[in-house]
Amino acid sequence: MKHILVRYRVKKDKVDEAEKAVHAFIHAVQSEGETSSYEAFREPDGVTFLHFMSFRDDEAERQHREASHTKAFTQALYPLCDEEPVFTELSLIDWTRYAPGS
Repeated sequence: MKHILVRYRVKKDKVDEAEKAVHAFIHAVQSEGETSSYEAFREPDGVTFLHFMSFRDDEAERQHREASHTKAFTQALYPLCDEEPVFTELSLIDWTRYAPGS
């Protein structure tokens, strides 16, 4: 499983436009089948967005990245940003490794 966090900040006067683009994008992502999970959040400052996504493997991530709706979303989003998206691949911590009795 592959997990990615994306963080970006939009211009204050572009928040509604960005949120509409996020809603449309998530709707399209839900029909992919390759993406295991995709969630979007907004931080308390009102302009910073976080997207958390999980893919079954590298191929699923590649298919998501190359999908027409992903390309359309990035073309719509980047001009709205004060800080462009930063992508971070996350490593899941195996909590069972330290569970009592292990």
